Amino acid sequence: MSAEKEIIAFALSDTHGHLPDGVLQMLRGADSIFHAGDIGSPAILDQLREIAPVHAVRGNMDRHSWAGRLSSVEVLELGGHTVCLLHDLAAADVDFRAMKAALVLHGHTHRPSISSREGILFVNPGSISQPRSDAGPTLARIHIERDIRAEIIAMVLPE
Repeated sequence: MSAEKEIIAFALSDTHGHLPDGVLQMLRGADSIFHAGDIGSPAILDQLREIAPVHAVRGNMDRHSWAGRLSSVEVLELGGHTVCLLHDLAAADVDFRAMKAALVLHGHTHRPSISSREGILFVNPGSISQPRSDAGPTLARIHIERDIRAEIIAMVLPE
């Protein structure tokens, strides 16, 4: 089973309590938004929820009481595909093949990447607020139909 129409989702990670100007406008029209942890403030999730349904997990820096309501791993179905959302891929003790994951969204490194292993698409959107790569501030756009494809979006933010 696959999505009858294309689903557009955006993935963010490592916002650490700050969404730069222009990011929310970029997300308008999304069917779904994923946040792969190190959110920094519940206000970030509130802002994202004004645009689309949000799926978020707790990152290693999300230590305040509000973050206790978030899971460290979330598994959901979207457009007929199993999506796994987590923060630190290197520390994950998850069998993605057993769960039949088609997409794994993760963060922690602040460095964007897209790779495929054993038929599973792995996407790290990087960080929109604290980038650690030459790409600068980034997020990911995910296209879900029969197949899933992703692209890293480099943001040019106002100074």
